Amino acid sequence: MSNSTNINTSLVPVQNTELVKVENILKITNKLLSQNKLVPFLKKNGKYIYVDSVTMKPVLKKLEYDDASLFKDRFAEVKLDNKIGYIDMMGNEVIPLIYDDINNFSIKDSIIPVSQNKKAGYIEKYGKEIIPLIYDRVSRFTEGLASVKHNGKYGYINKNGKVVIPIKFDEAYKFSEGFARVKLNDKYGFIDKYGKEVLPFRFEDANDFLDGLVSVKIKGKYGCIDKNGKEVIPFRFEDEVNFFQSLALVKFKDKYGFINKDGKEVIPTIYDYANKFSEGLATVKINGKYGCIDKKGNKVIPFMYDKIFTFSEGLAVVSNKNNFEILSKFGFINREGKVVVPMIYDSAESFINGYACVYIDKLQVKETSKYSDELRNKFFRVSKRGVIDKKGEEILKPIYESIVSYSDGFFKVRLNDKSFYIDKEGREFREK
Repeated sequence: MSNSTNINTSLVPVQNTELVKVENILKITNKLLSQNKLVPFLKKNGKYIYVDSVTMKPVLKKLEYDDASLFKDRFAEVKLDNKIGYIDMMGNEVIPLIYDDINNFSIKDSIIPVSQNKKAGYIEKYGKEIIPLIYDRVSRFTEGLASVKHNGKYGYINKNGKVVIPIKFDEAYKFSEGFARVKLNDKYGFIDKYGKEVLPFRFEDANDFLDGLVSVKIKGKYGCIDKNGKEVIPFRFEDEVNFFQSLALVKFKDKYGFINKDGKEVIPTIYDYANKFSEGLATVKINGKYGCIDKKGNKVIPFMYDKIFTFSEGLAVVSNKNNFEILSKFGFINREGKVVVPMIYDSAESFINGYACVYIDKLQVKETSKYSDELRNKFFRVSKRGVIDKKGEEILKPIYESIVSYSDGFFKVRLNDKSFYIDKEGREFREK
């Protein structure tokens, strides 16, 4: 009998005769671990510790922070004495708490921009410095290069930290489709990855290349050119011409419409306002009212609202003035135009991951200075924020000063100048 074993097929005895594959044990263990998360808990002293999401018992007992985030991909950002770092789920510092800023850390990134004492550079994902912090500003790497700022000018470095395009530009942006937008002497042009000028510095404004086209501005008008500098969309528009889902929103003679990549007007420029298409519909305004159209220009949502936001997750924020109301009230409609959340809120934000932030305004009295000639007291409006689901049910009542973030079933809220986490069941992760 062979002594070799395979982790995927070996068997472990459980309760005498029962045999369970190791891989199944691992799956069960991972499932159980995933149910109990580590959540920042605000103590009375203003410090955060990490607790078990179910029991609320401290997990990393000796560690306290000035601010702390939820874990993502097994790592969490923490702050102490105005310095930022990252810890793992055992409390070990993966990235030491010595930085002033860490740019969107992700375990998938091999190079991460950081700054310390007004200087910026790069570290690898486990905290080792790989490009010295000698620059005034750095950006994330795209297409193998990153723009950096030194002594007021910009250039580009590679992942070894070598300056491959001289630091001489007034502005420099990310590479897109092999070209980067740069600015010199108040004009924009484009360079390739060797620093060669491929489109001359003659544009008053410019964007990044997308699908072989770029929006640029010449003599006060916008149009599009290809990578050879050939005019594809005529220079006659009053705002950027950026294509999204094969159509571009354009402004001509103070009216809005849409064109295709041949420059043909597919939806006429007749609207007083328009937004780009989202989930197949675009918000447009005519004669003072908002509605929605499809990509053929057909009216889908009637022009009856004071405001319509873009659709997100199948719903859009709408507002109207109710009877005898001075200010508009906000609610939500679906793609068929049906009101699914009544217009009862003073403001609202679009749905993200199944939840939306809503606002209720309250009037409060504020004392003026005793030296003021005005009234001793005056009213001012204070917004309180809450959270609803797609059925319009209040997950969090609108009592909070702000809803800072939502992730993985937990909301970070602010109440009475204290920030803490709360779950969907309303359990507050703080010491009272």
